[in-house]
Amino acid sequence: MARNNAIQVVAGLIRRRDGKILICLRPKHLDQGGLWEFPGGKREDGEGRFDALRRELHEELGIEIRSAVPLLRLTHRYPTKSIDLDVWEVTAWQGSAFGREGQKVEWVAPSQLDHYAFPSANKAIITAARLPRVVVTLPDLARSLAALDAWLNAGARCFLLSSQHLKKNLDDPNLTQVGQHISRSDATLVVDLPPETATEFVSGERLECLRRQIDCDLLVAYACHTPAQLERAQKAGADMLLVGPILSTDFEAGEGAIGWSETLRLVAKTVIPTFAFGQLEPEDSAHAILSGCQGVVLPANAWSTDPISVLKTAADAMSRTEVADDCG
Repeated sequence: MARNNAIQVVAGLIRRRDGKILICLRPKHLDQGGLWEFPGGKREDGEGRFDALRRELHEELGIEIRSAVPLLRLTHRYPTKSIDLDVWEVTAWQGSAFGREGQKVEWVAPSQLDHYAFPSANKAIITAARLPRVVVTLPDLARSLAALDAWLNAGARCFLLSSQHLKKNLDDPNLTQVGQHISRSDATLVVDLPPETATEFVSGERLECLRRQIDCDLLVAYACHTPAQLERAQKAGADMLLVGPILSTDFEAGEGAIGWSETLRLVAKTVIPTFAFGQLEPEDSAHAILSGCQGVVLPANAWSTDPISVLKTAADAMSRTEVADDCG
C-alpha cells in the first residue's frame, strides 16, 4: 500500500567489490530524462517489495538479485506528484549488469556521485551511499589518533565527533591529524550537533572553518528523539539524523531512552539517512535496520575493543536482515 497516496518506486544500490556503485542515465524522452539515477522502477499492485526489486533490476540490467538489505525509505514530493522511494542495498546478484533497455550505465565511486546530475529525490540516496552501516564515536582526540589506523585498517569508514568534543577541541592540532588519517582512507567524519544549536553552527563560519581545518569528507548530523526535533533538523539541512538514545538491554524502552518501536515510528517521518545511537552494541545493527535506520552509532567505549571483532559482529548481525531469493 502506498504511503500518503504516493507512487511506489523501488531502487537498488548495487556496489561492486571495488566499492563502485552502479548508476543509470535516464533516456531523454522520459520524465527527468538526461539525469542519472539508481536503477529501479514502479512497484506493481500487490507485488512484494523484494519481488519488485528483483523484477525491475532484471528488466533494466539483466541481473538476477539473490539477496538485499533495506537501506532507506522516504517520500519525496514533486510539484505534481509524490514518490515513495524504497531503496535496498543489493548484497548478492548473478550476471553482468548492462543497459538492457538501451540506457547508459556507469560504475562510480561514492565520492564521485556528487559530480553527476540526479533527480532531487536521489539526494538522500547519494548520502546513504557514502555511509557504512556502522559509525564509531571518537573518544578524546589524542586517544582517537593513537588507535585510528587500527579501525581504518579493519574497515571502519565513518567516525562521529560529538558536539561536546567539538566545542573543546576545535583548535586542537590533533583534530587536523585525525582528518588527515580519515581523508587518506576515503572515510567520513560526522559532526554531531543538537538541532537547537545546529542552524547557528551550520549557517555561520564555524562549519567552514572546521572543514578547512580537518580537510576530509565531513557530514553534519543532528541528534533527535522527538518528532519536533526531527522536523527542525530536516528543515535546517542535516546530512543525516541520529535517533535515540536507545538502550540495547531491552527491545523496548528503558529508563531515559526510547525503544526500537518508537524508533520505527520516528524514522517513518524522516527523508534523510538515519542512524540509531545510545549504549548500543554491534549486535544492535540488526535491530536498527529492522527499525528503519541505515545502521548504528557505537559509543566511545567501543574504541577500547578489537575493531576487527566489532565490525565482524555487526556484519553478522546485519546479515540476518537480508531478504533472500527463494531460488537459492
